[in-house]
Amino acid sequence: MILADDMGLGKTIQAIAGAELLRRRRGIERVLVVAPASVKYQWKTEIEKFCNLPAQVIDGLMPHRKKLYANPTFFNLTSYELVLKDIEDMHNLTSRFDHPR
Repeated sequence: MILADDMGLGKTIQAIAGAELLRRRRGIERVLVVAPASVKYQWKTEIEKFCNLPAQVIDGLMPHRKKLYANPTFFNLTSYELVLKDIEDMHNLTSRFDHPR
C-alpha cells in the first residue's frame, strides 16, 4: 500500500487502518513503513495511540539495526536513508514477510 497526499490529511491513520484490515482479513504478520526520518517516532506514537499492535523504530548503528531486522514486530518503521544503506538486510527482512494470498 502506498499513500501520498498533502500533510495533515490523515495518511498515517489511513495506513494504520489499512494494515489492521489486512491483518484481520488476509493474515499479514508484518508491515514495513518507510517515511522521512523526522516522522518515524511520530508514526510509533500514532500506532500506539490507535491500535494494540507492536511497533519498532529501526535506527541506530548497523549492529543494532541488524538485531531489529532479525526480530521484526508487526510495524517496522524506517527512513528513506536507511533503506539505501540497509537494502540487503531489508531484503532479508521482507523476504520473510508472509505475503497476502
